[in-house]
Amino acid sequence: MIWVDVNNISWIMFERPTIIENLDDMGIELIGSVHALRRPVADVLNEITRFSPDHICVELFDPSQPTTSLEIEAARKKYPGRIACIDRHIDITVYRHLSGTPPAIYLKESLARSIFLPFNVLSIAVFNSLPGLYGSITGGRFATFGWSRYDTKTIIHERDEYMAGTLIGLRRSGELEGKSIVLVGRRHVEGLKCILEAFEYTNDIGSYYAGGRVCDVFSLAELGMPYMLSYEKSSRNYLRNRIIGSMIRAFFLPAYVFALFVITASVILMAAAGIYLLIKSFI
Repeated sequence: MIWVDVNNISWIMFERPTIIENLDDMGIELIGSVHALRRPVADVLNEITRFSPDHICVELFDPSQPTTSLEIEAARKKYPGRIACIDRHIDITVYRHLSGTPPAIYLKESLARSIFLPFNVLSIAVFNSLPGLYGSITGGRFATFGWSRYDTKTIIHERDEYMAGTLIGLRRSGELEGKSIVLVGRRHVEGLKCILEAFEYTNDIGSYYAGGRVCDVFSLAELGMPYMLSYEKSSRNYLRNRIIGSMIRAFFLPAYVFALFVITASVILMAAAGIYLLIKSFI
């Protein structure tokens, strides 16, 4: 896995579109994918068929929850009776992120997300339209851009903890017996693997395992709460960050996309003019 980290922001993830990790001793297989890519969906379904799980655990909080994840939607349609939801409610994730991030940092990281958004859209569009060309250029890897420290904490790491803890709890209670596939975004695979391996080693839901020792703990009850700071500070951060996000979407992002369009069009016109003049000089 290749990361480019500048000032605590992982600007680029450059890895295979689908990541598979087997935890054979636990009867669990982790499949991480990029939700918006069409071609890997068939690979994911083939792997589910090969592994033949009793349950398919997905990053949803309700079986009927709408999702833009192509592979989760495909698995839900093909195996409706095997789906188990292990994620927390999306409203909790959103509220914790908005209320737990200082507004100054949220502004900086929102601007970074907006700056990288067109590149993410372009990367997805090119991969879906020309997967062979994209793969030959990148060596079979897929690039995503612009994940910040606070994004990663609340949207990735906290949900790694919550999903792994929920999965372990369901297995302990006997609700999930037999083999399980965990179908998530590829950024979740590393954290889920660490936590599940820690459980096998310690029999403790709230542990991380690294280098043969427990190095961190977490609480499922705390992760299910809508805020991580005091109520007053959480409410203040939430309101300010909602306003910041609305302003960026309403003003900065349209202006930025328009500027990119003008720059791109200008470069294309200049290149076309140069080619025309070059051809004309030889005639």
